Amino acid sequence: MAIGVDRVNTQLGIVFDFSLWSVDFADGKTKRNHTVLAPFYGQVFAAEFIGSSLGEDVQVIELAITGDGDGNTGSGALSAYVAYESGRPARVAVINMQCWSGMANCSSSESLSRPSQEVEVSVPKDVKSALVEKLTSPCGADAFADQGITWDGVSWNTAENDGIGRQVLDRDDDSVANVTIVNNGTVNVRVGASEAVMVNLGY
Repeated sequence: MAIGVDRVNTQLGIVFDFSLWSVDFADGKTKRNHTVLAPFYGQVFAAEFIGSSLGEDVQVIELAITGDGDGNTGSGALSAYVAYESGRPARVAVINMQCWSGMANCSSSESLSRPSQEVEVSVPKDVKSALVEKLTSPCGADAFADQGITWDGVSWNTAENDGIGRQVLDRDDDSVANVTIVNNGTVNVRVGASEAVMVNLGY
């Protein structure tokens, strides 16, 4: 986890929404049960992106966003990175930082129209397929711990409330993860506002 990282700044508090988790706490005004908070999912996403290939030369490089797939210029809300293992691209992460809230009806079967952008990722010619996994919540950027946040269909906020990640969404559902066929050295992925996707390249 130290690849390309000079230092890490961490702030912890009992009721900070940007903490990784919350403990049981009550002070007369605020009451919190122990739970895993939204930033934890981002940490898992980043750790899986860096990977666990011990002994291999892993490099992470930021990519330039040149368009959204619809002929428009690159969006300032998009950010992308590629992880190389032994000199070969292994994973691409695309983050859409456009702030979007679905809180009005995130518990409903009908979701608000979520903006999205399509990104065309160029890959080596010998890449045959790509597994696309998603970090998301139907509530968008305002999602709290128990509001449907999942990474690759896994939630750390389940009825057991024991901090163990469990598969709560079917990975066969294309909205969770899907295998994309590479076409002429490119992979097209759509990234919703306040979502992130990871493209795992298959050689």
